[in-house]
Amino acid sequence: MDILIYILLGIFALVLIFCLSIATYADSQLLEVFKKTNNVMSSSFTVASDFASMSSKAFLNGEVKVGKKQGFLTDAYSPKQKTIFLSEQIYSNSSVAALAIAGHEMGHALQDFFKPKVLLKKTKLSRISKILGYFTFPIFLLGIFFLIFLHENLVLCLSCFILALIFFCFALFVKLLTISIEKEASKNAIDMLKKLRVLEDDEIKKAKLLLNAALLTYVADFLRSILSWTLLTRKTKIFGG
Repeated sequence: MDILIYILLGIFALVLIFCLSIATYADSQLLEVFKKTNNVMSSSFTVASDFASMSSKAFLNGEVKVGKKQGFLTDAYSPKQKTIFLSEQIYSNSSVAALAIAGHEMGHALQDFFKPKVLLKKTKLSRISKILGYFTFPIFLLGIFFLIFLHENLVLCLSCFILALIFFCFALFVKLLTISIEKEASKNAIDMLKKLRVLEDDEIKKAKLLLNAALLTYVADFLRSILSWTLLTRKTKIFGG
């Protein structure tokens, strides 16, 4: 029995080290790749905002508008406003990084137009997950309280633990759904960059590197979420992220 416990603790330690390593690597890698690709100007000299407008006209009948937003890498797509917002350092930038990021947000716009239920489902699930997040830890603590002071009522204790676990797993499911959506948006971005011939083949490879690095941060966030209960990982928006 003692050997089994040591083996389980060893496995847990290895998993923890692996997850923390991936999370740390993902954050630093994204910034490093962004800096490199942001210093590479596209051969077409097309700025990100113009590319977004071109993509809107070519693939979405011009229904998606382009706006500017303050902040560092605050780029986002608003389904409600049918507008992609590009941050100040991206909007008028013609670098490979800027075009890849603009393409990614346009990728979300394509999802909204051709698969609106997917984004709507993710948004609703995120809101539910965020609400449930307020109750997960208190319910878990309540289960511990019942276990200590009402240990004869195991059904009540287990009910609290199971309910907290269900809420936690639901939040992880939303994280996985987010990874899938982000991955598809990046694929859409590469397809648009190729079809509009905004980037050459070697530049496309660099754009893929940036988008893959960005996707890895979502994977890292998922791994941090799994271990959030250990309090050994830095804070992550597991609920509503």
